[in-house]
Amino acid sequence: MKPLQLLLLLTCAAFVLMAYFVFEVMLFRLSCSLAKLPRPTVPKSVGIVFAVLFAGILTQGALGGIVTEAYLAGGYPLWEAGLVAFCLGLPVHMLVCAGLHAKLMTIHLTDGIAVWVIEKSIKFGVLLVGGSVVGLVFLLGRG
Repeated sequence: MKPLQLLLLLTCAAFVLMAYFVFEVMLFRLSCSLAKLPRPTVPKSVGIVFAVLFAGILTQGALGGIVTEAYLAGGYPLWEAGLVAFCLGLPVHMLVCAGLHAKLMTIHLTDGIAVWVIEKSIKFGVLLVGGSVVGLVFLLGRG
């Protein structure tokens, strides 16, 4: 790969990551407003979102690794490990993220859980609408 191609690839990857991070910060601020909590400043929101994403990745990765190793040791099919890790990881992710929200924003844990639920509901709605549009385009293209 030529250096210019590598630079272009890295620039595109950085742009996509930055766009995703901006989306996460905007979603966090919107979720705080919808939960009737005071919206933190933009720099504080960036810090909270960074901490929550980092902690969420660490906990989900650790739990996924533990479940995968347990499945390998037990001789169970690995395709189930991802599903089990997701189902086990969701409440753990909620507690970690809500706890960080609560601690960093000095609010109650239940308010942090409300922010987390609102965030996940909006993300699920966006995913559902996007998937529906892709499915519709696919079905219309076949006709």
